[in-house]
Amino acid sequence: MHIRALESGDEAALSEICLKTADLGEDGSALYSSPILPGLVWAVPYLHGPTATGLVVADGKDALGYIVGAFDTERFEAWQTESWWPEARLRLGPFKPQTLSDRAALAEMSAEPLPQFARDYPAHFHIDLLPGARSHGFGRRLIVGFCDLAKASGAGGVHLGVARRNTNAIGFYRHMGFQEIAPDNIDEGGLILAKRLA
Repeated sequence: MHIRALESGDEAALSEICLKTADLGEDGSALYSSPILPGLVWAVPYLHGPTATGLVVADGKDALGYIVGAFDTERFEAWQTESWWPEARLRLGPFKPQTLSDRAALAEMSAEPLPQFARDYPAHFHIDLLPGARSHGFGRRLIVGFCDLAKASGAGGVHLGVARRNTNAIGFYRHMGFQEIAPDNIDEGGLILAKRLA
């Protein structure tokens, strides 16, 4: 297994990995009425949006994990509101939410005022690894790699959201130097963690 740059042909793999890790790192297929919904919200846009980038853990041609994010959250979210969310709704087709997870994902598509923490820590990321890519140090390497890229772009800080009940992930992020700075106002059971890059 190795780490490489995100490529345009990774869209299907990003969508699949996002779904297969959508339940606190476990398979979230039963949580969503559309298998493409989580990927359209939390993974695929980073192949298309401004200031977005990513790294992939691959085994041969197969992607087993990723980190995707944007260096300028304000610019990226403006693009999502104007361009990506309409595209995502078209891709979903005549979709009606049937589960709590469906509704939570669709809530992400609503334009919200940019929180102050996104200005103080302008970069953000999402990271997901399938079981076969875990316990090999790839999570740490992906985060370090993304943070290095974000710092080189001029971002002075990075943030991410995590579920409060995902205690293993929270402990890992804290070990990586992230600190809790706010509750996640979209995900009421979530936290915002952040780290200075300067």
